[in-house]
Amino acid sequence: MTASCQAGISWTQVHASILNVAMICFFHPEPATTATAARTPVYGVRAWGLPRACRAALAALLAWALCAPAFAAREDPPGRVGRVSLVAGSTDLLAEPRTDWAAATLNTPVVAGTALRTAAQSRAEARFGSASLQLNGNTQLGVQALDDQSIVLVLESGNIALNLRELAAGERVEVQAGGAVFTVTAPGSYHFGLAPMLRRFEVRVFAGAGSFASPAAAAPLPLTTGQQTQVDARTLAVIAQGDAQRTRFDEWAAQRAQRSERVTAGGYVSPEMTGAEELDGHGRWRVEPRVGAVWYPRAVDADWAPYRVGRWAWVAPWGWTWIDDAPWGFAPFHYGRWLFLAGRWGWVPGSYVARPAFAPALVGFYGGAGVAAVPWVGWFPLAPGEVYRPGFAASARFTQRINVGITAAPAVAAGSYRYAQTSFAATAMSRESFGSAAPAASAARVPLTPAQLSGASVLAAHGAPAPAPALASAAPAGAIGAVGAVGAAGAEARPRVAVRDAQRGEAKRARAAERRAAAERAAQARGVDKASDAGAAKAPKQRAPSAERPKRAHRNRP
Repeated sequence: MTASCQAGISWTQVHASILNVAMICFFHPEPATTATAARTPVYGVRAWGLPRACRAALAALLAWALCAPAFAAREDPPGRVGRVSLVAGSTDLLAEPRTDWAAATLNTPVVAGTALRTAAQSRAEARFGSASLQLNGNTQLGVQALDDQSIVLVLESGNIALNLRELAAGERVEVQAGGAVFTVTAPGSYHFGLAPMLRRFEVRVFAGAGSFASPAAAAPLPLTTGQQTQVDARTLAVIAQGDAQRTRFDEWAAQRAQRSERVTAGGYVSPEMTGAEELDGHGRWRVEPRVGAVWYPRAVDADWAPYRVGRWAWVAPWGWTWIDDAPWGFAPFHYGRWLFLAGRWGWVPGSYVARPAFAPALVGFYGGAGVAAVPWVGWFPLAPGEVYRPGFAASARFTQRINVGITAAPAVAAGSYRYAQTSFAATAMSRESFGSAAPAASAARVPLTPAQLSGASVLAAHGAPAPAPALASAAPAGAIGAVGAVGAAGAEARPRVAVRDAQRGEAKRARAAERRAAAERAAQARGVDKASDAGAAKAPKQRAPSAERPKRAHRNRP
């Protein structure tokens, strides 16, 4: 978001101002003077006597102003996204494109436009990078803005706790309630409460600083560490003031927030990676040769694979987004890559990135020409070195940002995917189940074999651009898996060792096939070189003229 947007100036206003300046410079008539009164007014910058360089700059400015709306329509999505990290009791969530409340589930992305509400005796939590937000019972909250530079929450009723570990320069964090706005100006721990019928807005600052503001108030009302103030939400008239007192809800919220403080993640990932706080408690880190840091999850089934135990949901503006069932299943499925190593799956975060960008799902979808008639949707995880190409509107700069730290090594040829032809890595389900957000590991899952995947093509863009489920119940045509006609019956249960052996064997065969293909390409390249060398060798040798060749002496000649 630009600085103008942070200041409350819309993109339309900025664009209109620039366009007006350029139009005035180019098409304002030359001011009338004694020398010009007798002739027709001349339109253009030449009438102002500007240098040629200035005229060229204004021409470029005008061209940009005229074309800017097309670029603005392709504004990049935010890099920071939140997630539902705890549901205790009855909690509902409202998000586009739905128009009705639905039960909130773990790891559901929280973005601008999301709303949460809790019932009595219930609690919930959402996390945005290293920041955490806890909701008490009988609370309703909306997220007005959430991106790399801002967090704006709208408290409709109830009580919330906000814990900020970091506050970057220029970052805006606000809580709006009943017409009043509290702006957070320092990292810390805060409590916000609103009684809408009484218009009472209460803020407790256990650590940090901020200030109240309201259109009806003459001046902001500052608040700092250890203070507690209750004001009229419209006039900011102080109703009660004193030392900040913690409730049982505040104690619980503080314990939840401390989980982020204890997270180390081996120092391999940033605390601003949403979901990173769950990694240490559900897996272990290991540094592997030629790969680097790898995180291995604990307690997964023998036939488990990434992007298999969960569901797909439409999340604007990204489109189809993976929501995993595991408590740790956010960071490993929206950042980094997966690698099958020594008979088990490991997550490779890549090099350290201070603020990584969110991706809806780092997978490749099967598809291509003539697949619309295939009633299946299939996908596989991307491996280290494989570039993720967004299926949603995004600039080249955003594509580079979303791949930073993960695609430098090992290098992978364009269009080549490590797990596209391996059945234990691929997952498929019926088209109808995909569009209805059914669990991918349910009876709707379609078993695959290496033979069925041998000729499958992969979409160039790693996404499923399609209307939202509310507008089209069918799965996106671009994500239809070209896996052939396969049965819907589940795979026969096998012992864990047998499954691992089968996976290792298939992975070994896939790697061997990759090596053979690479060797064939190298041989073809060498063949061209050898052919040119052989042609040069078979050419007749040029002999010197007889007059220039020395005569060989006969052995018996005296």
